[in-house]
Amino acid sequence: MITAIALILCKSLVAQSSDLNPLHLSFHHVTASVDDLEKEASWYERVFGFTRSALLGDNDDFQMYQMTMPGYRIDLVHQKGSTR
Repeated sequence: MITAIALILCKSLVAQSSDLNPLHLSFHHVTASVDDLEKEASWYERVFGFTRSALLGDNDDFQMYQMTMPGYRIDLVHQKGSTR
């Protein structure tokens, strides 16, 4: 009985999510503002296994690392005045 109820609830949730997201969109990447770009990039490499795939911007006002892993990306952005 409990299994049947769980199955019905699961099917209901799938149907609702399809109705709420008819284009079946999903996350591709996120962006995070950081104070210390090198420190944060090292942390994402060490803890989650991301790799630095690109460094954009080459000045003190703006820099961004694109951190990647198969199927996902995090953009770590440092802009002048960014704080933790």
